[in-house]
Amino acid sequence: MSSILRSSLLQKSKNFLQETKILGRSYVLCANHNSNYIKRAVPILQRLTVNNYTKDHKYSEEKNIEIYYGTLQNQIRNLKIFSLGTSACGLAMQPFLILKATAVDSTAGVVGAIIIAVFSVASPLLLHLITKKYVTHVHYDPKEEKYIATTYSLLLRKNKIEFTPADVKIPNVTGIFTTCFIKGKPLFFDERLFNDNSHYVKIMGFDKPMDYKLSDTNYNDITTEKTLSEKIDNKR
Repeated sequence: MSSILRSSLLQKSKNFLQETKILGRSYVLCANHNSNYIKRAVPILQRLTVNNYTKDHKYSEEKNIEIYYGTLQNQIRNLKIFSLGTSACGLAMQPFLILKATAVDSTAGVVGAIIIAVFSVASPLLLHLITKKYVTHVHYDPKEEKYIATTYSLLLRKNKIEFTPADVKIPNVTGIFTTCFIKGKPLFFDERLFNDNSHYVKIMGFDKPMDYKLSDTNYNDITTEKTLSEKIDNKR
């Protein structure tokens, strides 16, 4: 029995050695073939990579770049969803409340139903008046050299405003939730949330030279003298 095992082990070892030799030869042949193939394929691959890079580079230039992300976007969205949901529930309950109040002949119940209806309509409107100015995203189109600001509508639809720095006007006195006016619409965004501060400087017009308008003292003196003389003549 032991002799049979030894002979089978020897046979398997011989077969293993032969297979390794054949595998080594085939590996050498494959390596030589692959080296020749690589030599032929290198210029093709170089051309392909260059073409792909140019395509990707062109695509990156044409694609809109996100330069601003409002951190309060999720909070505003969730708050508006909650407000719209509660308002919808309140309005849906109005027929039941009014029928119940009229059946019981309760004026207080009718008044309460009307108050609930008013709050159901007013709460999302008031919330929208506060949050409609908040800019959630600003994208930059390098091809057209324009910006795209995104805000939320009353029903959580995304309003996109395309503009250039020429469309931006900064008020003399900014409000609490107003940074600037873009095409006549008051908008609010935070300077610290821009990925590249140069875009904020460009949008706000801080890269332009300051226009200092000095008053003409001679003109002011003439106007004051005229007004004083007119007052004296009127008194006479």
